[in-house]
Amino acid sequence: MNKLDNRRKASGFTIIEVMIVLAIAGIIMAIVFLAIPAIQRSNRNTQRKSDATRLGGLVGEYGSNNGGKLPTDLVGSLNTPTWASFAAANVTLSTAPATVPTAPTFDQMILITGWKCGATVGAAPVIGTTSRQFAIYYGVEPAGTTYCIQY
Repeated sequence: MNKLDNRRKASGFTIIEVMIVLAIAGIIMAIVFLAIPAIQRSNRNTQRKSDATRLGGLVGEYGSNNGGKLPTDLVGSLNTPTWASFAAANVTLSTAPATVPTAPTFDQMILITGWKCGATVGAAPVIGTTSRQFAIYYGVEPAGTTYCIQY
């Protein structure tokens, strides 16, 4: 009977072993939950850059098809679903403004005709040398971070 009791006590996990396993699982879960928002933010920023590049391609195509003339509005310039999606989104067209447009928020893009990007990454656009130049000024997360793509 004594041997049977010892075997019963020897099989199974102690409370300490269970607590250690739960603590390790908790640490792993905390790391995963902390990483998910950063991954989502990175994905949104990548999507914004892709959208800005796609918009630049559409505007460049428009200019090629219209003798170098850039669009004057986002609604009537092109009648394609892609162009309409930019018109419906938070995209602003600024045609040859006299001053630098206000910095875009993280969900906004500004298409600026007659301007080019500043000298450094994230710098505000500056007046271009030709009226055929244009820049896309857009915001990313974290708030207050901006980028510019020029064509």
